Amino acid sequence: RKTSYRVKDSIEPFYTGGPVDLFHSSSTSSESLYTSFEESLLTVSPKTGTIIHRFKTDSGITSFAKRPDDPKRNHDEIITAEQNQNIKHWNATTGALIRSWKGHKAPILTMNFSPSGAYLATGSNDRTVMVWSVDGGFCTHVFKGHDALISMVKFHPMDSLQLFSGSQDGSIRVWDLSSQSTAKALHS
Repeated sequence: RKTSYRVKDSIEPFYTGGPVDLFHSSSTSSESLYTSFEESLLTVSPKTGTIIHRFKTDSGITSFAKRPDDPKRNHDEIITAEQNQNIKHWNATTGALIRSWKGHKAPILTMNFSPSGAYLATGSNDRTVMVWSVDGGFCTHVFKGHDALISMVKFHPMDSLQLFSGSQDGSIRVWDLSSQSTAKALHS
């Protein structure tokens, strides 16, 4: 005996591998799932699977981060990094591009905002860590010292002038933004 089923609901594809994260939006009081899909970053409703925004990029997404909430801004912001080294700053509420720039000589693999959201740290396959003024759109620091690609960058949650980076060379470095130097290097 054959049974036929009728499609009640369907969702379009929204993930092809790469970074994924779930964020809470203070401006809309809702959660959004961010996924890389082909050459775009998608905002997807985790409840319905509906695509809310499509941030079109020039090449595949290698990393992204949501800017910490700030009561002075009435919208959410997200930064994307692409395989072609472009960095794009987006209004995540409307999907509008705020600015774009290029910095590293190889793809950015990781990024993290300072607790205030004023700075963005990026780590790249070029073995450098760069710190950016988000509102200014310019580089404030370039840190060198790892012998392999950077796999992690993270600002200290209580001290925005301290930045940690991890590398495939087995080392973790603690960078001091005020002195623009390595505060500590840990090797495994």
